[in-house]
Amino acid sequence: MGTWNVRTVKDNSQLHILNEELVCWDCDIAGISETHRTGTEELYLGEYKFIAQGVEEGPSRSGVGMFLSKAGQKALEGYSPVSDQIILAEFTTMVGCLVVIQVYAPTTEATQQEVDSFYTLLQSTVNEQKDGAFLIIMGDFNAKLGTDWENADGAIDLA
Repeated sequence: MGTWNVRTVKDNSQLHILNEELVCWDCDIAGISETHRTGTEELYLGEYKFIAQGVEEGPSRSGVGMFLSKAGQKALEGYSPVSDQIILAEFTTMVGCLVVIQVYAPTTEATQQEVDSFYTLLQSTVNEQKDGAFLIIMGDFNAKLGTDWENADGAIDLA
């Protein structure tokens, strides 16, 4: 399992390249952020199934999805495209129910209202899950490192 901010997979040829990489990784569930795709999608690409949600219309920098291997597809009970920034999938495993939530959080360019709306929606999505389910929240939370290393309190400049 893993997550990857792909920065864009607007056209299907980019999805096929991503699919080839995932085959090399042997990953059963790969969360994808910042797809820039629109609408709700369910596509099969080779051995993988791609489920995704983006904005309904117009250009966007958001969009989330998941690539599922054959094993991931077999374990999938269902999925819910919550918004263009949140997608949820539920899996049956040997140890019980696994809920995976893939996110793409608002960037620093977002308004405080957009940030608050995102986290309110994420919290309500988490609250709706079954008691006892294993929950994994993964994705791009848009943490940014600055260049003010003198005031970084122990951060190391690796550049």
